[in-house]
Order: sequence, then structure tokens, then C-alpha cells
Amino acid sequence: MDKRRVVVTGIGVVSPIGIGISAFYDSLYHGKSGVSRITKFDTSDFECQIAAEIKDFNPKDYDIPREITRTCDVFSKYALVAAQEAINNSGLKLEKRTKEELNGISSEERIRQIQENFEEGKRRAVIVGSGMGGMETILNEHNKFLRKGPKRVSPFAVPQAMVNSAAVAISLLYKGINGYVSSNSNACATSLFSIFEGYELIKSGRADVAVTGGSEAIDNYLALASFQNMGALSTGYNNEPEKASRPYDINRDGFVPSEGAGILVLEEAEYARKRNANILAAIIGFGITTDGYHISAPDKDAYCASQAIAIALKEAGLSPSLIGLISPHATSTTYNDKFETLAFEKVLGKYSSKIPVIPTKCLHGHMVGATASIETIAGILAMQNSVIFPHINYDNPDPECKLNISKERRENFSMRYMLKNSSGFGGHNIAMVIEIPK
Repeated sequence: MDKRRVVVTGIGVVSPIGIGISAFYDSLYHGKSGVSRITKFDTSDFECQIAAEIKDFNPKDYDIPREITRTCDVFSKYALVAAQEAINNSGLKLEKRTKEELNGISSEERIRQIQENFEEGKRRAVIVGSGMGGMETILNEHNKFLRKGPKRVSPFAVPQAMVNSAAVAISLLYKGINGYVSSNSNACATSLFSIFEGYELIKSGRADVAVTGGSEAIDNYLALASFQNMGALSTGYNNEPEKASRPYDINRDGFVPSEGAGILVLEEAEYARKRNANILAAIIGFGITTDGYHISAPDKDAYCASQAIAIALKEAGLSPSLIGLISPHATSTTYNDKFETLAFEKVLGKYSSKIPVIPTKCLHGHMVGATASIETIAGILAMQNSVIFPHINYDNPDPECKLNISKERRENFSMRYMLKNSSGFGGHNIAMVIEIPK
């Protein structure tokens, strides 16, 4: 089983800079920001009045039955749309459930369908996490309770708000997924942990296919107030929203909240080859550590964060000199950027200032539980197209963050291996190494 390799065969995105891979890549390539003043609620009493919102999103435009979406929070709807693109992109022949089937078919017919495909179905998994889950549902139903009393609260409020509801919705949309369906909630590192779970399931022989990633919808007044009051958000660029997210720039003053979903289809390499799948990348190493330091602050010596990177490189069998691209966590907060740089320096040594870095949150903001999977997809696109995406707000580099970042787009860069780094509230550190085909 130790020879089982894990490859990426499909990717899908719902983001403030594009719904779908084509639109997403176009924004990354041209440096189009998705940050603007908040339109979803009144921000008069807020110090932070900006976010990266997804606008004009309607699940009806994506051929997803209402029988599923009517009991979904918006974060689950984002996940459904991104998963549909990723599965279509992978070429997997997964059949959707019909409206009639979703409205209920006889138990005998349902059991017959499951039995016919169970051997394959039990080897397909869905692992899609979220940092915050169905916040929109919780807020809406709480307001309804206050206005109209307990009898008017939806019976679907709990199922819609559950963190696992996005993963479950995907398993309901497609027939033939009867294996491991789960979710995790590891703050801003959530979706990289989802990818890790899928990777481990496939490597261990428990699955051949895993639909993985994360989804988040935190553009609401409660999340904004909490993040603002802990001092994590940008408050100095309300009149210039596109300039607010500026990782590693000395004038950064916090992150920009965002929303979206990033989904990857992982497969066992031989399984993918046998069906002539288009292999986009291979996952060849992971490292995971925990600071044990603070609920929301990074450990100042970055030791555990650096060890996650070192473990990932060791598993991948790579020296720092072979890494061609870094996709960082890069929140644009003062401390995170500084101590992430320190973690890179501890492990990568002199190469930490030479390897190109793409901090794409400057364009799409911070999507918490979805951000790592979306950044992983951005990194795969960068390597496929030999492009270093521009950091549009890199005006005054922080001298304490000596990294190879470019304000302008750079092309014709040959990159075979990428290091993806993420961290999350609670002291989570996780790093992944990806390889693209020669």
C-alpha cells in the first residue's frame, strides 16, 4: 500500500474573483481584485467596511436540483457548485440523482441501485470542511426566533448549519458515493486538512477517489464584528478596498474577510491512469504540527510551523533547492506574515528569499476554511501555465519578510514542485508538497 500515489484530476472554484476555473485564472493572471465595500449589510458602525463578496451567485444557474439546495446554507451551495466543476473537470462518470429520486423512490429500488455499484461506491469519499459552517442560517433563524417565536424556526436549521452539511450535500447530489463522507473544522487551515484526509484515505487503500476541499461564507455582521474586535481585520483602506489585502507589505493592517469554495478531486494514480484521466498534479508530502501556544496568535519562534514544512519536505524526499513555488498562508496580518517568513527561513535557508511566492489573498481575501484549497488550485494553475501571479499591493516590502514576491506578473517560469503552507487559530500548522507532471 505504501506505493499508492495520490494525484489531482479535477479542480473547481467559487470565489469573489471568479466562479469557475477559467474566470478565476483570468483574475489571478491579470491581478483583478475582488475586494469592495460591503453590500450585504449596513456597516455604518464598523471600523472595517470592506470584504471580498461573491455577487450574483445563483445555484439555479448550475443545474443543481432545488430538492438539495432548499435545505442548504449558502456555504454548502458554494461547495456544491465547486464540486460539480471539479468532478466534471476530472472526467469521473458520476451520475447525478434525478429530482424523482431525490423526492423519494421505493426502498427496494434504492437498495438495488446501491447494491449494483456498492463495490465502487464504498471506495469513493467526500471530505469537505468549513471553519464556521452555516453562519447565515444561524443568524437568519435566530432573528426569526426573536421576531416570531420558537414555532417559526426552521426544522432544517440544525442540518443546514452543521459543518458537515456541505460534504453531505455533495454525497446526496451524486450516486455512487457510499464510502467515507466527513468534514473537519481546523480554522483557516481547514481545507488543507481535508486534502490531507483524502490523501491518507487513498494512500492507505481505503479509497480510490476523494472529493476534497473547503467552503466558507463568513461575510456577515457577526463574523465581521468578532474578527474586527480582535484586531485581525484591515481598517485603514475602507475608501480604497482593492488596496487593503497586502501580505508582506510593511503597510499591511489586517486581513480582508472573504467567502467561497475550492474543491479538488484526488485519485489513486493507477486508478486514474486506467481510466485515462488528465492528471493535473501529484501530492507527494505532508507535514502537520500544533503550536500548543495560543488560541489565536502564532508562536513567535515559529518552531512548530517550521517543523511542519520540514516534515512535508522529508516525506516528499526533496531538498529546498528543488521547490519552485511557494503558496503561503499570508493573511496580511502583522504577526502572521512575519512569523510565517521566519518558518520559511528556518527550513529553506537561503532559498527562502529566492523561491517565487504567490500570496493570492491580495486578490481574493481570506476565506478561512476554503482558503487553503483555493490557494492550492491557484498554485497548480500557476505551475501549469509557468506564471507567477502579481501581488498587486506589494508597494513597500517589509524588511522582516524577505521573500521573492513580485508586484508584476512574471511568465515563463518552469516550476515542478510547490510548497503550500497554511496555519489556523488554535495553533494548527500544515504544509503540503505538490508535483506537476513533467
